[in-house]
Amino acid sequence: MAFGGVLLDFPLTFVGFCRRLWARLCLPFINCKKLSVGNSVQLAFSSQLKAGRNSVIEIGDKANIAGNITVLGKLVIGKNAFIAPNSSIWVCENAFLSIGDFSKLMGVDFFVRERVEIGKANLLAEGTMVHDNNGHSTDAKKRKLWTMDPSYPRAWSIEDSAIEQPIRCAPVVFGENVWLGKRCIVLKGVRIGANSIAGAGSVITKSIPKNCLAAGNPAKVVKKLEPEA
Repeated sequence: MAFGGVLLDFPLTFVGFCRRLWARLCLPFINCKKLSVGNSVQLAFSSQLKAGRNSVIEIGDKANIAGNITVLGKLVIGKNAFIAPNSSIWVCENAFLSIGDFSKLMGVDFFVRERVEIGKANLLAEGTMVHDNNGHSTDAKKRKLWTMDPSYPRAWSIEDSAIEQPIRCAPVVFGENVWLGKRCIVLKGVRIGANSIAGAGSVITKSIPKNCLAAGNPAKVVKKLEPEA
């Protein structure tokens, strides 16, 4: 049994070694304003980490990174944080995204124009979407002009078209130990307190206090949870 356990662990250990080596080879060549990388960071071979010249990236010890990540502002990834391969993260110019220590992002969609803070030991299930902005202008004329912009998609790929500005934004903040079920949607200005849970498919338009279970569209508190011991 022990021998079998060694065989089972060997591929995972080898993959981890290869990903750490890949991180050491690739991360130093990211063209950004400031880069800080901790010890034993892992980078998946399939990941795409792109940065703007004025961006700032800080990666803590033993972080495990995958997915498609574009940083034009500032990104802070905590120690032992994990970003799954099917994640898509976009941090706009002058925007800030922090991912707390030990947090697990299992295939998320983040679009950050201003500020998103994910606390320590968060668990965000597959399909979770977090946007701190409306995405597009509510002004029909501006929105139409944007769709007809001859520089599309070039202008969008840089950051966004200035035609639609200003677009409404408000910070999104999660406390510690937050758990969001599959395919939750979190909209601008939402704060979720420590130890709270949102059921799968919830559309969270308003803040959720700590130690609560919320669910639905729009999400509402359905149960108080016992505080963490």
